[in-house]
Amino acid sequence: MRSIASIITSAILFTGCTFAADGEVRPGWSHDHHDNGGGGYHSHNDSGGAAPYIYDVYTECWLLNDDGFKAEYAWYFEAIIDYPANDFSQIDEVWIDVYDGYGLLYSQLMYDEVDYGGWLKPPAAAAFAYRTGYDDGVFMYANSEQHMNLNCNGSAIYDIYTTVYDVYGNSDTVVQSL
Repeated sequence: MRSIASIITSAILFTGCTFAADGEVRPGWSHDHHDNGGGGYHSHNDSGGAAPYIYDVYTECWLLNDDGFKAEYAWYFEAIIDYPANDFSQIDEVWIDVYDGYGLLYSQLMYDEVDYGGWLKPPAAAAFAYRTGYDDGVFMYANSEQHMNLNCNGSAIYDIYTTVYDVYGNSDTVVQSL
C-alpha cells in the first residue's frame, strides 16, 4: 500500500503543481491614496534578524508637457519603507521591475535622496515637497517616458514589483497591477 506522502508527491508531479517558494504571501491592503486602488501583495523573505517591510507603494503616469503636436508623459514610482528602529542605513537597495504579459519591460534602482524641483515634478511627489532626504525611508524614481519602455496611454496592464533588500539578505516585495 502506498503511503500518503507518495500519493501526494505523485499527484504533484503528474498535475504540474509545485510547492510555493520560501516566503510568505500576504493579502493586499489599502492605507490611503497611495494604494491607488491597485491592491497588491507582499512576498517576504526573512533570512534572519529584523527584515525591511514595504509599508506603501505608489506609481503614476502624468502628462509632462504637450506642445500641440506631441504629448510627452512621465512616470513616478515611490516606496515607503519600514525598518526596525528606523535604522535605514541597513537598507541596501530598492528596485522596481515592471512586467507586462510578455516579460520584463523596465528595471530601475530607486533612490533614497532625490530632488525633483526642476523640469520633472511628479504630482504625487508634491506631498514630499518633490524631494526625499537621506535615510528617511522614502525612495523615489521619476523619468520621462521616452527613456523607458512603458506606455502611459496604452492598454497594457503592468505588474510593478517593488523590492527592498537590506544588508543582511532580507527582502520584501510588493506587487501591484496598473
